Amino acid sequence: MKIYIFGGSFDPPHRGHLEVINRCKDECDLFLLVPSAHSPLKKSIPFASNRHRLEMLNLLIREYGLKAKIETWEIQQGGVSYTFDTVNYLRNRHPDDDLFLIIGADQLDNFTQWKKAEELLKSLHLIVFPREGYGKSTPEGIPFTLISDFKMNISSSLIRENLNSQSIPHELLTPEITKYIQQHHLYGLC
Repeated sequence: MKIYIFGGSFDPPHRGHLEVINRCKDECDLFLLVPSAHSPLKKSIPFASNRHRLEMLNLLIREYGLKAKIETWEIQQGGVSYTFDTVNYLRNRHPDDDLFLIIGADQLDNFTQWKKAEELLKSLHLIVFPREGYGKSTPEGIPFTLISDFKMNISSSLIRENLNSQSIPHELLTPEITKYIQQHHLYGLC
């Protein structure tokens, strides 16, 4: 079985995340979204609570049924989330399956800084999605598959800035997630 792993803060989940899922869903048997408790490469913890982020992710993937699932292991562990530990957990649960890790080119640029990066590469294959302004200084010796024709440049931090200034970026969020954010007054939205 081919399992694709897509981790992140998903704070909030947006159309860029949805496009990654849409691009990959037919290539794999299972698509796992892994929301982090706290990324080691980010200074702050997620702005929305774990409960809200999980609810929004459920709204994002509800049409995929069993093909896409949310793996809450990192949130349940709490603290800083290292991909190496998560992959070890998933490898133990799926010992005979092929694991693929989806990352953006921004993450590939600093992949050598990840916890046990070399060991991580021995247990999975990287699938890299381009991000504007990144990927120009890719570390040598890291095998990966680049989805070169993907053109989506959305960031959760940009969405949060818009929401915090009371501007709803409807084109970047699904209607269900926009409604959820409004109902729960997330990200400074009144």
